[in-house]
Order: sequence, then C-alpha cells, then structure tokens
Amino acid sequence: MLDSDSDASKLELRVEKVTKKHHEGRVWQAKANLSFPGQLIRAECIDESPQAALDVARDELRKSVIHFRERLRASRLRGSRKLKKDLHLSPQARFYRKGRIRQEGR
Repeated sequence: MLDSDSDASKLELRVEKVTKKHHEGRVWQAKANLSFPGQLIRAECIDESPQAALDVARDELRKSVIHFRERLRASRLRGSRKLKKDLHLSPQARFYRKGRIRQEGR
C-alpha cells in the first residue's frame, strides 16, 4: 500500500458505461489519471467500445505526458541559459586544461 505523501507515481484507469438506456453508439467512457508528486495528468474519452475508448484515452495521456516533459525540459534550459548569462567572468580569468593555459574569450 502506498502512502499518500510518497514519491511514487500512480495511474488510475476507469472504464464505464455512460448510460443504461442506450445500447449502441458512443456509450463507453474511459478516464485515466496519472499522478505523481506535484502534478496530475488527466485524459478522458467517450467511444463506441471500451477498447476504442481506452486506446484514445491512452493516446491523449501519452500526448499530455510528452507535453509535460517538454515543458520541464524547456524550463531547465531556460534556467541554465539565465545562469550562463548572469555569470560574468573577468577577461583576465585563466583556465588550466591538460597542462596548458586556455584564456577565456579566444
């Protein structure tokens, strides 16, 4: 059993019939919740069969995860670019590399 405050991710899937009256058409609903610390990604779809609804929900969830990963990556890159921009070295700074001196700016 996982604690509510643990660092593990959790995937919840739910497939259900939307209505009891109708037997044909788009009556199956699939919901997927992917939660991990600090984030919840959700996908839901209504389709004619439970398999089709799950497939569409899975594709939607995959898209959302890729979008989230790209946002994190962009944020990290933005931070490192800002750090590099803010980091100013003196023109007289010298770096030693493999026994020789390499001057900054050449």
